[in-house]
Amino acid sequence: MKKLRVEHSIFLGICGFFLALACNIDYHRAVNYLFSDEAVYYMMAQSFAYDQDLEYTQKDLVRVYKDGWQVGPQGVFLNKIDEKIYYSKSFIYPLFLSPFLFLFGFKGFLLLNMGLFLLMIWIGWKYLRQFNAPSLSLFLSCTFFLLSASFIYHFWVTPETLNMFCITLGLFLWLYQGETQTFQETLIQRKQMPRRTLVLLIMHMPALFGKWLFTTSKGRLYLAPIPIAIAAASKLPNALFILPIVLDLLFESVREIFPGKSARSGARSQRPLRWNSPHIWRSPGRLVLISAVFWLVFGCSYLFQYGFTGHFNPYAGDRKTFYGEFPFSNNDDVWEKGIRLSNDDYFKESFYFQPKVLLYNMYYYIVGRFTGIFPYFFCSFLALYYFLRTAFSRSYPLTTAEVRKDSFSQVMIRRRIFLLLIIGASMLSYIIMAPSNYQGGGGAFGNRFFVNFYPSFLFLITGMSSLRPLIISWIIGSSFLAQSLLNPFQTSWSPAFHAYRGLFRLLPVELTLVDTLPTNVNPHLMQAFHNETPPFRLYYFDDHAYNIDRSTTFWVRGEETIELALRTFEPQSYLALTFTNGPLGNQVDVEVAGVTQSIVFDIPKETRKLVFPLKWSMPYFTTSRIYPVKIRSHTGYVPRFTVEGQDVVRNLGCRVNVSLHPFDIAKALRENHQPHKAIPILESMLTAEPKDIFARYEYALAYQQANMLESAEREFQRCNALLPEFQQVFISQCQIQGEPCARERIAGELGTVSDLARLLYPLIRRYEAEHLPRTTGQILPWQGTSNDAVAAFTPKANPPGFLVYGPPSKYQPGTYQARFRIQLQSPKDAYERISAPAMFIEVFDQKQGIIARKAVAPEVKTFFDSSPFQEYTLTFDLVFPGILEFRVYTTGLSHVSVDRIDVYPYLPLQIYQSLAEVSLAQKDSQQALHYAQQLLDVAPQTPEFQLLYLRALQQTGQWEKILELLRSEFSGASAHTGIASVVFEALPQIPHQELRTFLEEFYAKFVPAIPLQAEFSGKIALMGYDISVSALAPGDSFSIQYIWKALDSMMADYTIFVHFTKKEGFLVSETAAKIKRRLGMSVNKMFQHDHDLLNGTYPTSHWIPGELIREQYDIVVPQEIEPGTYEIWVGVWNPLTKIRLESHDATKIKLGEIVIWPMNGSNG
Repeated sequence: MKKLRVEHSIFLGICGFFLALACNIDYHRAVNYLFSDEAVYYMMAQSFAYDQDLEYTQKDLVRVYKDGWQVGPQGVFLNKIDEKIYYSKSFIYPLFLSPFLFLFGFKGFLLLNMGLFLLMIWIGWKYLRQFNAPSLSLFLSCTFFLLSASFIYHFWVTPETLNMFCITLGLFLWLYQGETQTFQETLIQRKQMPRRTLVLLIMHMPALFGKWLFTTSKGRLYLAPIPIAIAAASKLPNALFILPIVLDLLFESVREIFPGKSARSGARSQRPLRWNSPHIWRSPGRLVLISAVFWLVFGCSYLFQYGFTGHFNPYAGDRKTFYGEFPFSNNDDVWEKGIRLSNDDYFKESFYFQPKVLLYNMYYYIVGRFTGIFPYFFCSFLALYYFLRTAFSRSYPLTTAEVRKDSFSQVMIRRRIFLLLIIGASMLSYIIMAPSNYQGGGGAFGNRFFVNFYPSFLFLITGMSSLRPLIISWIIGSSFLAQSLLNPFQTSWSPAFHAYRGLFRLLPVELTLVDTLPTNVNPHLMQAFHNETPPFRLYYFDDHAYNIDRSTTFWVRGEETIELALRTFEPQSYLALTFTNGPLGNQVDVEVAGVTQSIVFDIPKETRKLVFPLKWSMPYFTTSRIYPVKIRSHTGYVPRFTVEGQDVVRNLGCRVNVSLHPFDIAKALRENHQPHKAIPILESMLTAEPKDIFARYEYALAYQQANMLESAEREFQRCNALLPEFQQVFISQCQIQGEPCARERIAGELGTVSDLARLLYPLIRRYEAEHLPRTTGQILPWQGTSNDAVAAFTPKANPPGFLVYGPPSKYQPGTYQARFRIQLQSPKDAYERISAPAMFIEVFDQKQGIIARKAVAPEVKTFFDSSPFQEYTLTFDLVFPGILEFRVYTTGLSHVSVDRIDVYPYLPLQIYQSLAEVSLAQKDSQQALHYAQQLLDVAPQTPEFQLLYLRALQQTGQWEKILELLRSEFSGASAHTGIASVVFEALPQIPHQELRTFLEEFYAKFVPAIPLQAEFSGKIALMGYDISVSALAPGDSFSIQYIWKALDSMMADYTIFVHFTKKEGFLVSETAAKIKRRLGMSVNKMFQHDHDLLNGTYPTSHWIPGELIREQYDIVVPQEIEPGTYEIWVGVWNPLTKIRLESHDATKIKLGEIVIWPMNGSNG
């Protein structure tokens, strides 16, 4: 018995594995439903198998449900002709599939596809064995057909596998040269045969002809058009692959008719054949015959199509697809509910030509993230490499039959050049004819259309010059496709998931295919906003975004990059993006249409806007434009562990809002200091809507920012005139939301108040403390309060907690101010030392957590209210609609009594504030004083309003009022100079002696004992310090005082670190201390006192430029500290970003030294 060769055993093993796989897969467990093309081909095959027709009837639908597909044939394509309904796809694949379905049931399609797949491997192996070793040929053939996206389609009920096989077989029949004795050679021997043998020869002529047809290259040439015609009938562009054969025969015909010099010798060929010679028409005859075979098979397929469906073109006519409801599923006529998808409408609705799109599609076709040949069919490049290497090396492997031909090398290369040209033409035909769908639709994995002729690349290969390219192909191909090929059903279910990570992220997204990319299998990844102004769509290309459904706002996953595309239906000039950060520091990098910007967030819950010019776009159809967007969040947080009241366990980076609205764009331009670009946009808006107070206010701010003060004042005055109408609209909105304003309850409070107060009071939403829930304290009667009752907290008697919180109330986006009316009784030693906060006033959003918070120290006083209750204001921006709670948290240090909480829109105050600022800039002091006074009547504790009022008094020379204000606002225990800094800067010019004396005495308390002027990044300066002792022992305490100065306004809240480090010690650096702490070791050569400025009661974001801050702390020397001399190092840093401010290129400065004596030593 002949022993099987190793490669044959391997091939048989491969066959056994894949056929067993096809027999044992439970397809219903792997796939929940059939969709689109799979549904229609499956039903067509069943209709062939059981009804021998292609008419859609209720019986076909019943079979679908009986087979267990409970959701029905989603996306089935049907065509209605003469009141009958037919399937609207090519019949070729269902015709081949029908006997397999009839015999094996649904698994029949897997047996068919796997059988064709194994035959392709065998054909490739047999073809390559002409030029290479058998084992190497098998390995290359398996690599080519396994390591590509085409493998996934063997698990689909679609014609791709059949089309691949037909192209493979057709090209094999043309290019395979292995042969036995030819038909002609057999006939030549007839003269030597006896007469009886000749009779037998004539009798066996059909068998000999069949043997010649299938076993010789010239005979197989007549068979090659048949499978190619079948492939063309299944997918029309496949017809191009008859052209390499036609071109080759045409070339031979021309060469025979017009012979020239020999390709090898260069000598003249023999005398030209005569025109009447039969030999001269041999190649033209072959050309005509082969063309006839192709057209005969191709034409018959269309005749069969017409016979089965009554239409030559199954993709034309009244063609529709159906989802949810199907014809004959009930008694209703659902035909009109179908979605029309007919080729009759193609050139009107789907075809367009743009040179830019053509060039990009050629680029995407090669390296696209979702469709490119490079990641999904890398063996195409392997084949191309081997072809080029062979062509240019001039070393051509010869077969026995080809050695006889002097021009063999030319013939071999010529045929493959023709093939390569047709491959390119086929690619280009798809790119030109389907610029928005050249890859085969939204559910395709890789390029579905390319799969049809992917095997043609195999026939470019002759000799393998080296194994290295094959190994490289395995490395690159598996790097892209290993995950997908190991789980073909998951890949088929989610054909875009693999491209969300890994090497695919390095490849460009096909912006020309946004409506047909596989990401659209997940309907959430395409969001349409037709009600926006202007309308647009967002296409997400990965799963790195949260909460994207029906919202222009979404979250970017932390530490990830999200890619998406913006589609507009008319050209746009700008895009506005609003970013809201989480509670941690973050950096967000954004790229829009080729323009890159970055934001560094150093404030919790900070909101920033960016605006991008939309200069670069990808044309899409005739009017649409596609703009690529890429956003990266460098850090993230999990709300469950970082945000109070949140149980979300996602890794959130930043929140993003996308807008093309002119107002949002203009606002973003102004906030990014581009007022001159914002003005014309707002001007156009106001021409259409002159009563839009928000646009009018932004318009005025843009003029103010551009220093066009007269125009700014004019527009602010127009805003002021629109406030009564704004009042009525706001009241109506509150009523619609079920949250009415408190105008009836506070009507008695109006009395003789300012114009601003009369405008604002009806807009107040009031929350009485005694009606709010709490976790500590009790309700006490209190005469003179708004409802004669308060929520009261008593230290020691009550635990720390929320004295009031709630109620959950709906608020629309905008700027608001919450005013808390609270009595805070200071402890006896409040003026002797800075105390920790006595309470926190907060605004809490149920989705975002705390969005605004202020710590209040016990010694806070106010000048503007003589009652024991003070009003504390908290201004906050609400970027998105939210459900808010207003809370007062007591720390347990002081008596706290809460009367009420008032919340009102901040816009009226902003308008009056802007009017005051413009008036001051124009030196109209009386007008500025008028507006500032009204602001203080409403919100007396707002520092910005106090500052405006003070500057207006200063301009008008009302020194007595300034003195009165400063005496009431500041005491000897004040920790910061606040608004007094503005007056102190003009001290030499102040004519009022008493005011001068007050300021000099007040500022004398901020003169440091040890002067020092160290600036930190131009934001904060340490003016000096004082330390109570210079030597002490472990366990002793000492006090240290710092004097700081605000050099500029700051958005971030900085923290102070103070390190006491042993001088000249071993392993005493900060890094060494951190390592020791992490290892649980004792740190005895360093101690520290890091702290928030003023214990967090006056964060740096509230500092007024030029003011001084004084803080003092008691520090206890740790018991375990080693004796010695310790250096005092001080620095400033942002705890969110972990970035330290620099002073003279250093991140910390040395203050001085202290000596620590042994426990039993003298401290001197």
